[in-house]
Amino acid sequence: MRAPEELNEVDWAALEHAYGPAGGVPEMIRVLYAQESPETERGENVGEELINNLNHQGSLYPATLAAVPFLAHLALHVTWHREALLEVLTGLAELGEWGVPAPESLGGRVRAAVLAELPLLMGCLTDPDPYVRQAAIRLACVGTRPADPAVLRTLADLYESDPSALTRADALTALALLDPDPSTVRAREAAAIDDRDREVRLAAALSGLDRAEPPYPAGLVAVVAADGAALPGSHRFTARPRPFPYPGAPHDRENELLTEDPEGALSVARAWIAAGDTHRWGSRLVGQVDQRWRDREAQCVAALAEALPLHQDGAERSSIVRAIAGLTPRAGDPGSHLRDLLLAEAAGDEQDYAAGSAYAPGVSGRESSRGKGQARTTTVPWSRRAPLPRSPTVRKSSDPAPRGGSGRSGQPNGPWPAPKWSSARASRWRAAATCACSNSPATSADRSSPRS
Repeated sequence: MRAPEELNEVDWAALEHAYGPAGGVPEMIRVLYAQESPETERGENVGEELINNLNHQGSLYPATLAAVPFLAHLALHVTWHREALLEVLTGLAELGEWGVPAPESLGGRVRAAVLAELPLLMGCLTDPDPYVRQAAIRLACVGTRPADPAVLRTLADLYESDPSALTRADALTALALLDPDPSTVRAREAAAIDDRDREVRLAAALSGLDRAEPPYPAGLVAVVAADGAALPGSHRFTARPRPFPYPGAPHDRENELLTEDPEGALSVARAWIAAGDTHRWGSRLVGQVDQRWRDREAQCVAALAEALPLHQDGAERSSIVRAIAGLTPRAGDPGSHLRDLLLAEAAGDEQDYAAGSAYAPGVSGRESSRGKGQARTTTVPWSRRAPLPRSPTVRKSSDPAPRGGSGRSGQPNGPWPAPKWSSARASRWRAAATCACSNSPATSADRSSPRS
């Protein structure tokens, strides 16, 4: 580590970061020691600007390597930036897409510089702030193998007795990665499957799936289906909002693992949908199964049909309807229930369209039941009611303007302005109407294999 007093010993102006010479880096670091939420003259957060300069969209620079010892010292000595800086250092040390970077490469040297600071930074595993403890656990996971026995003991203590369920779950995940004794790992996870905290149960099940071969054990899949519905993101190293950007989100272990077993993934997705499809976790998983596997279209359509009535947000409904429309030609006859559902969706949007127009009687501009509208206060008599549209088509600028209109955007094309649809509602109407009226046979080959 290097203290701020040593900043002047580095020729920062001779080093490059994302936007050129790094002469401004020392002053940014000094400001972070002094202020909890510092801003630049342009009103930008100093921490965000500094990290964006040093790690811009995954790219590293010579100034990044020089800054690592100073960032580590800052993380250890300034409590208000500790969590964010531990995550930043984790991002700098994480393995690349192809594994460990070459030691002589810039990425390899930056990783080595971060790992050199780990012994002191591992003291943050016992920080009073649970979010700092979780960030320190993630940093421990990027360390070399075998892990320091003292770190393993601390992680085991966190798993056994930490008051935060998320910290316990993260410690369990870290032990699965770092503990060199496979029998101890398996015994610990077998006990954790029946833990009092659902976060811990979910972490244990995901670690078990990570070692298993598909088709996965039904017991582990059932745990993910039950506990992941309420807390589908709990196994990830989540954290509260922070003043620093996170340089690379953690991998979605859940969906990455589950889609190895399409039947297991679909059973989990339907369980999450039945539990309310919170944040569309279930319907998103269905989409990932379809992207990865053939001959699951009918099952995916059925699951998405179950999810559609659960969502009131227009953008979410539009996304699900478009997904169903894309799957139906390959899934075959959608069946009368799905056709009725989609026809109701299309009809509901037509009604919302007329009711939300500027000329509906007494309810003009009311908020659509499928998305937000713009409030209006004008009440228009029935004689000026806009006609129900046949389809939400948009006239191209090159088309001739109807008589009595200018044809310019935003100008009237008749005796009164024509009502408009948002693009999301228009695409949802087209998808729902097209899919509901479709009865085409499946076109995909009958084969259960990953998509190429």
